[in-house]
Amino acid sequence: MPDEDVILQHAEIILEAVALSESMLDRDILEARFRARRVHSLAVAAGFPDVAHAALHVVDRLGDIAELPAHGCGEAIEALSIAIDRAQELR
Repeated sequence: MPDEDVILQHAEIILEAVALSESMLDRDILEARFRARRVHSLAVAAGFPDVAHAALHVVDRLGDIAELPAHGCGEAIEALSIAIDRAQELR
């Protein structure tokens, strides 16, 4: 059974991923970029490499500030969601 710290780290990642999805629905790409980077850094710190990789793919799809999000952004966010769900199962 996972310890309390791992559960709390996972919960924080989930909250950030929800905020990422909500910002995309609100068409707030700047906020989405921030949230995707936050998910990535939290996943690295928590030792969830698959989540970190999926979050980095979202960051890549969202692009830089001067760019529009690339094709496949929605699919990348869906893959991130799946990775987050699986991360807890693997612990």
